[in-house]
Amino acid sequence: MLTAVVVSCSIAAALTAIFAFRFRTWKVPRRLVGYFTFFFAAELAAEHLLLPPGLLGVEVAAVCFGIALVFVVAIRATRHLEAGDDEEF
Repeated sequence: MLTAVVVSCSIAAALTAIFAFRFRTWKVPRRLVGYFTFFFAAELAAEHLLLPPGLLGVEVAAVCFGIALVFVVAIRATRHLEAGDDEEF
């Protein structure tokens, strides 16, 4: 059960970070919380209803958290570079 929650959280974090980077939704935190909640609930439901038990292990969670981290760094770099562009003009 705990592994399913961790994997669902990691997949939701990765999908939310990718979504935030692609559509620049980091400016609306409530929307990000909503997307994270939706992705988390959908993945947790899929883990219990569709996927065989033990199919997704902790390794999947590590990879997804790594992907989320890469996109969070990209978001922070983009915000920093955009703030630097505004100061020059």
